Amino acid sequence: MARLRSFPEIGRVELIRHFMLTDAGEAFLRKFRTGRNVLGAAVQLCALPWLGYVPDDVSSVPAAAVGRLSQRLGVPMGELRDYGARSPTRTEHLLSERRRAELDLLLVSDAYLGRTPLAWLGVGPTSSSPAAVKAEPEKLAYLRRLDAHTLDL
Repeated sequence: MARLRSFPEIGRVELIRHFMLTDAGEAFLRKFRTGRNVLGAAVQLCALPWLGYVPDDVSSVPAAAVGRLSQRLGVPMGELRDYGARSPTRTEHLLSERRRAELDLLLVSDAYLGRTPLAWLGVGPTSSSPAAVKAEPEKLAYLRRLDAHTLDL
């Protein structure tokens, strides 16, 4: 659990791959009022695809990563120090209440599937049988019900 609290070291490849903002990502971030919130949400936005989670201590992000975001966004690196002083800030910035509930349900075991939806989505077809092939469009329909196709990843 301690490793979930702060960021690990970052290599050059991960830095370049994950701490780049798309135009859509930058437009999303510019909706926040203060520099600290812009930069804090940017760190979260980039950390999620890199690590699969956002560490508790957002300010522990490697300096090279926050520097890259700071330069792109024109927000001083020091602004990150005050990010998240209010405890719900981190979760409110990236996810709506509805989205949080939907994501939580991905981790709840489903009797029909015999596992969690997340585990079901993560397994591709293991044969070319009709049942295996039929399951793939069902996964796509499930993701579309979650509006996953509208997310800019």
